[in-house]
Amino acid sequence: MTHSVAHEALVAWLRDEPAIINELLHLLRDEAPRGHWKVDDSALRKAYPVEARPDLVLRDARKRRWLLIEVQRHRDEAKARRWLVMVALMTNRHGPDGDFLVITHDAEVARWAQEVAVHEGRFGARWGVSPTVLLLGVTEADTVLTKGAPELAVVAAWAVQGRDDDEAEGVVLRALDRTEAVADEALRRVMVEGILSMAGERLAARVREAMIDLNKLPKNPVLEAWKEELRGEGHLAGQREGLLAGQREGRLAGQREGRLAGQLAGAQEILLLQLRERGFAVTDAHVATVRAAADQAQIHRWAARVLSARSVDEVFADG
Repeated sequence: MTHSVAHEALVAWLRDEPAIINELLHLLRDEAPRGHWKVDDSALRKAYPVEARPDLVLRDARKRRWLLIEVQRHRDEAKARRWLVMVALMTNRHGPDGDFLVITHDAEVARWAQEVAVHEGRFGARWGVSPTVLLLGVTEADTVLTKGAPELAVVAAWAVQGRDDDEAEGVVLRALDRTEAVADEALRRVMVEGILSMAGERLAARVREAMIDLNKLPKNPVLEAWKEELRGEGHLAGQREGLLAGQREGRLAGQREGRLAGQLAGAQEILLLQLRERGFAVTDAHVATVRAAADQAQIHRWAARVLSARSVDEVFADG
């Protein structure tokens, strides 16, 4: 199964920082920390052969505890069987002291997840798995941004992926602003990149447009450095003038060209910033390719690939 960028982005973030799980459970379910988690092999097998691949397997070897995590964006009826296999294999391998956590941003999917793998036989027997479900919706995102550590801002942005309305834009802009409290500059850069990636293509495009307006841009060291870089290259003044002209002309029918040009230029520069933040070697040819792109949708497709790409050439593969 091919997973979406939003799905893979959250899984990667949890894999890199498994301690986030404890803090989310404490914030959103008022539960005490469950363990000192280390990432384990996600391929679970039995000699029949049977294999299941949860999104993440964590273990606390000192206490012989384990935790399975599934990031579930949509209903998937095949999980009625696979979740049973996953829990059975972990219980057989490491003992019964474990847990199973499903993370979703959708309330309907949360209800479905609690029952899909619970079964009842013809004569009344019941068996199955009812996971702990962690719902990350707008309300939960507000709790994370208000009470949680700054590093959790990336998770808050994931809560509104798939949306592109004013409320979702506000969550992502708050998440970007929250990164200002992170002392490590390298981590701040990774967080900004992660927030834009987790937001999804449509919402990230809308946020990028808002970010071009300097009045809306959060006072964030990473983003301030981006503005300084643009000033050094002589592009910021032209972008700002283009944006202001576009805002004035956008109120009149048929006079949107200046605004669109400013949005396009801003999207191009943000894409180049994302590539450099990943540590990719951005050549003059890559810069020319980005600045020659006249289609914002194309730029957004490239931006969506940045988080998971292994090289800069993979970002631009197949156009």
